[in-house]
Amino acid sequence: MLADIISESLASFRADLTGKKEYDVIVSGGGVLLPKMLQVLEKKCQIKLQTVEKPVFANALGMLEYSMIAIPSLQSHGPVP
Repeated sequence: MLADIISESLASFRADLTGKKEYDVIVSGGGVLLPKMLQVLEKKCQIKLQTVEKPVFANALGMLEYSMIAIPSLQSHGPVP
């Protein structure tokens, strides 16, 4: 199941954060919109997860925003919607 795969990835990610007692995990991507996905992940990972405003477009919007910062000539096109 998708939730099993994601929760295993989060578990190994958490193991890499040695020494840090608190951290936020923000979930993006369209999979988080599947019914009960967020609740299942929170239960399996035993942590509170946050989602972004537009999970389906989050990665694309993030890359667009990064591109506008990294390539100054793109800044004349205005802010990311």
